[in-house]
Formats: sequence, structure tokens, C-alpha cells
Amino acid sequence: MIIEAAIDTLGAHPDATLSDVAAAAAVARRTIYGHFASRAELVGAIADQAAEDLETLMERLGSLTGKPPTDLAVLTFWTWPVANRYRLLLSLGRHELGDQTIVRLMRPARQRTVEIVAAGQADGSFSDYLPAETIVALADNATIVILEEHNRGVVGDPAAAVSTASLMLAGADAATATKAVDEARRFLDIR
Repeated sequence: MIIEAAIDTLGAHPDATLSDVAAAAAVARRTIYGHFASRAELVGAIADQAAEDLETLMERLGSLTGKPPTDLAVLTFWTWPVANRYRLLLSLGRHELGDQTIVRLMRPARQRTVEIVAAGQADGSFSDYLPAETIVALADNATIVILEEHNRGVVGDPAAAVSTASLMLAGADAATATKAVDEARRFLDIR
């Protein structure tokens, strides 16, 4: 209950205090402080929950299509519910938790993404202008920007935008990216 209230409150107001979270959770401040000594500790608990949710989601993914462009889009759509739910961590995380915590949080999806990009580089689907790890890091940063733009009302379908941006950063052209996003939606039966 406290974590849920914190996700909602910090997502809407990144500068919210523990008192604000207590009010949103309809509990006394001392209840919050009984669980979390500081705001940083609360944000850390949210990060731990996010990492657990992402790991569970990745364990359920199963096999993909075998086509790197489509697989990259599938992975983005598959992980989107967790990315969207915990998007506050992407903005708060670097400042409050540090880059290493964010890297740890994203590790399950990041490793699979690097493997997909490397496979695409090996079969010619993607460019090898940069190492796969660097392309994935660029895509992670593009995700943050797209989420921020979505929050401002500029981007309407952030999951598709992140998929397309990731594909194009990997070296796919616009037509290939659009086709891969469409195939990923069919593969996951997303409308």
C-alpha cells in the first residue's frame, strides 16, 4: 500500500516528501518512517520492486520470432507495462539512486536487448556502427526522453515510439522499423 502510494505520488510529483506519500497512502507519517528512514530508502524500495517485477516479466517472455528487428520491438512492448509503471525511477533514479542502481534494475531486459541487437548486427539487420551495448545504452536514454515527452502530451503511443527509436538507433530504416513494430504487435496480439 505504501509502495503503491509512493509510485503514484512520486510519479505525479517527483519532489514529493514522505509526508506527501503518507497522506496519499492514508497513513500516519510515523507509519512511513517505521518502514523507511528516508525518502532515498523509499525510492530504493521502489527500485527493488521494479527490478523484481522486470525479472518476473522476463522469465515469462519465452521464445521470440528469430527476426532481430521484430524481436527488439517485441521486447519493448513486452517490458512496457513495467517501464511505464516505474517510469518515475528513470527520472528520479540517476539523481537519487545513482547510475549503478538503474543499471542493476534494467539488467534482465538489457542483457536480452544486447543479445538481440548483436544478433541483428551479425545477420545484417542492424548496423555495426557502434557496439551493441552502446546502441542499447542510447536506446535507454531515448526511452527516458520519450517518456518525458509522453508525460507532456507530445508522444501519443510511447511503447511504439520507443520501439521505433530503438530500431532506428540500431540501424534499421523507417520502413523496417514500422514493419517490425507491426509484426511485434501481431506476435503479442496487441491492438
